[in-house]
Amino acid sequence: MGNSKLWIKSNTKACPGCNVPIEKNHGCNHMQCSQCGFDFCWICLSRLDSHLAPHQCNRYASNDSSERRKKFYAERFLAHEEAEFFAKDHNAQIDDYIQKIVDKMYHFEADFIDIIMASSMTLLTARSFLKYSYVAGFGLHPDNPSLAMFQDQQGALELFVEKLSQLAIADLKAVYAEKGTMAVSKHIRSMAFYSRSVVEYMERFKDLLSNISGSLV
Repeated sequence: MGNSKLWIKSNTKACPGCNVPIEKNHGCNHMQCSQCGFDFCWICLSRLDSHLAPHQCNRYASNDSSERRKKFYAERFLAHEEAEFFAKDHNAQIDDYIQKIVDKMYHFEADFIDIIMASSMTLLTARSFLKYSYVAGFGLHPDNPSLAMFQDQQGALELFVEKLSQLAIADLKAVYAEKGTMAVSKHIRSMAFYSRSVVEYMERFKDLLSNISGSLV
């Protein structure tokens, strides 16, 4: 019994809506409680208007260099590291994921396979990139004039990565069964758009990082 309590404490978070312990089983940080339907951010536990609602919590509001600041950045580093683990697992099973939808659909465009595989790799790369962006953010002094721009770029990238994650882990067989071929096509085209957007935002972020001449904490 003691071990069970320790496992729950170490591997779950209480739903902000109903307080039921929730275990994260995918990379997306936008969560929905299966018990009460409450939508919230896994990182900061803030309420979301919907599962797909845009949300940002990458800005530390204070200028202090306290343990709270360290905890803020560490939590976000670990959240993206956890999401990276799920992205690696999804990428390792991508052939099986594709085969299931190919077997289900009568017609599956050839470039869909390339889009799905490229999106999976982009998501994996972006999770690692975002993870280490919190190391860079922690290293910037709170008074650094580039910090606000850094956080803008980081927050925008997170929005696109969360959306790509939602698209990448979706059950395409269920999408096909409920809405048909056109819905699957639209879904995969959206995946291509967000994958390109993530790559573009990572490049912008890299350019910004190379130009920041910041004093470190």
